[in-house]
Amino acid sequence: MEREAGRWALWIVIVTICAVAVLAYLALTRSAHAQGQLCAPRSVMIAELAARYDEKLTVQGLSDDGSLVEIYAASDGRTWTMLRIRPPLNLACVVTSGQHLEIKDLPGRGL
Repeated sequence: MEREAGRWALWIVIVTICAVAVLAYLALTRSAHAQGQLCAPRSVMIAELAARYDEKLTVQGLSDDGSLVEIYAASDGRTWTMLRIRPPLNLACVVTSGQHLEIKDLPGRGL
């Protein structure tokens, strides 16, 4: 009887943790949508950019607020998309997108 009660207690803890994680994820995605941003898990966003626009990771850096910023571009530069990745849920939000991307040399570094 004690063993079964322990299993139930463990089950309740696991379900509670999962529920909190889902609610946190929904809260973050809803707040991003409320701000007019398109957001999705990073892996989903990357797959969509590749499938729809043939875009691949081109530029990556850290912003001052600690977010990861990535630019995905088609190999011919005809389309590009800038994403902000928000930790800890690895949520990717589109910051902006455009056409005709041209990458310049960084000072002191050739491409």
